[in-house]
Amino acid sequence: MYVTKRINCLRKYAPFINMVYGRRWRVVVVGHSYIRRLGQYMYTDSRRRNLMLSNVDVSVAGYEGVTVSRLYDELHSNIVADADVIFVHIGENDYEHHEPMVTALRIMSLATDMVCTHNARCVIISELVRFAVNRSDWYIRVNRCLRQLAREVAVYNIRLWRQRRGLYNTRSCLFDRHGVHLNPVHMQVYWNSVRYAVLSCMHRQR
Repeated sequence: MYVTKRINCLRKYAPFINMVYGRRWRVVVVGHSYIRRLGQYMYTDSRRRNLMLSNVDVSVAGYEGVTVSRLYDELHSNIVADADVIFVHIGENDYEHHEPMVTALRIMSLATDMVCTHNARCVIISELVRFAVNRSDWYIRVNRCLRQLAREVAVYNIRLWRQRRGLYNTRSCLFDRHGVHLNPVHMQVYWNSVRYAVLSCMHRQR
């Protein structure tokens, strides 16, 4: 019911959104396997491509099992260069490799590099999602550090997206039977959350 209401709302206001954001926007969505699976989800239905916005060109670059440092190596500059909006979801795979603040600093360094080196107009960082198979508070501590750091980098037009605005508004289990990746129902909710994050960033730039 929640997902249906959200999709109907998006369809209702799509003409208004396209009118407000009349120019074409270049959006890049990057990260680990959540993003890779999001890309697969988007391209299985033409209605979900480009986040259901006719004036947005969306590129998706998701890498299985990638850590923050490895994402630096995987990303080619032409993927993120001069993007209007970049949505980044990374960090969960750094569990047990680094302390929470170190992981948060690396994520912020990646985002800052996208703005200062690759001329991105706005970067959105997703908060981490704690896997069902891992009940450690490490993820909570990373998110707390990200919230602290986000206030310091706001001047660079780097924003933190709190997934509770979409993903955690539902009460049922988020994950598939393996307890790591989102199940089909919540993949739609995740797609919707990413879409609203991008729209929020576009709204600030108009």
